[in-house]
Amino acid sequence: MWNYTCCAVNCKNNGKTSDCIFYKFPTASHKIVQRQKWIAAVKRKNPDGSKWTPKTHHVTCNAHFIGKKKSDDPASPSYVPTLFPPVYHAKQVNERAVLSTIDS
Repeated sequence: MWNYTCCAVNCKNNGKTSDCIFYKFPTASHKIVQRQKWIAAVKRKNPDGSKWTPKTHHVTCNAHFIGKKKSDDPASPSYVPTLFPPVYHAKQVNERAVLSTIDS
């Protein structure tokens, strides 16, 4: 079994210490719009400042979805993760916080 860790900045939920459900980023060709929205919502960047692309092991926990469950319905508020720690509400994401949570 995988020991998932949520990729959201400052989220500490993982498979060992929480009972969260973890969702992989959409990869199907018909879900490319949803994938891009998830990537934008997570607001990650690579250490060099370039665009971050999730790898197959990157996941988002259900704590970031309204109703604690993702939806594949574009009209649903849970189509994209929207509930994030306070660092996301700053004008700019704290670069040091992002760098300290990125796993290679």
